Amino acid sequence: MQRSSLALLLGALAGCAAPPPQQPADTLAGHLVMAPRMQVFIGCQAEEPLWVVADDALRERLETRYAELVDEPGEEAFARVRGTVGPALDCPWCRDFPGSLHLEEVLEYREASARDCR
Repeated sequence: MQRSSLALLLGALAGCAAPPPQQPADTLAGHLVMAPRMQVFIGCQAEEPLWVVADDALRERLETRYAELVDEPGEEAFARVRGTVGPALDCPWCRDFPGSLHLEEVLEYREASARDCR
């Protein structure tokens, strides 16, 4: 039973790992919000969050540091990143988000503050 659940989870996550777009990366600032099966970036002055796509090593570093920066999942942490904004993805947890952010590099990652995005 555990193997089939693991295979299903890995298959669902693979749908979220779309290849990066062929556009140059931008530097963006905003808030990263992570929770089980959810990782989104809310850019400064953005109206909609973007689903975060990152390679396994970068995602692991993000998750580890995020746990150090917030008290509980779903809270915001400030991030300045290099990445490319892309279209919405078709995976079970990401299809409700209007776009995606293919992360290439994290330039700054810290606790959120009232001075962010000003």
